[in-house]
Amino acid sequence: MLFLGFREGTLRLRTCNNEFLSESSALIHKDSKAMTADNIPNPDSVRLQLERILQSAEFRGSDKQRNFLNFVVEETLEHRASQLKGYTIALAVYGRT
Repeated sequence: MLFLGFREGTLRLRTCNNEFLSESSALIHKDSKAMTADNIPNPDSVRLQLERILQSAEFRGSDKQRNFLNFVVEETLEHRASQLKGYTIALAVYGRT
């Protein structure tokens, strides 16, 4: 499992073992404008990093993982994270009824 996080002004992707993927993997992007004035990640920076992650080798082979990550990040950026439930994800991402 992979986790997207923000630490020290850098958007990062980490594994379930709490290991941060290396910068050479192109999954880590340092951006001086990654945070807004109120210390919240800048949505444009998050979306840029999301695109890098979705284009990575780890995600290229799995549409399900790409769709899931994209949906969860976009819903969170639109302030709808509290509405993320298994049923909602099953409908929106996997087309299940």
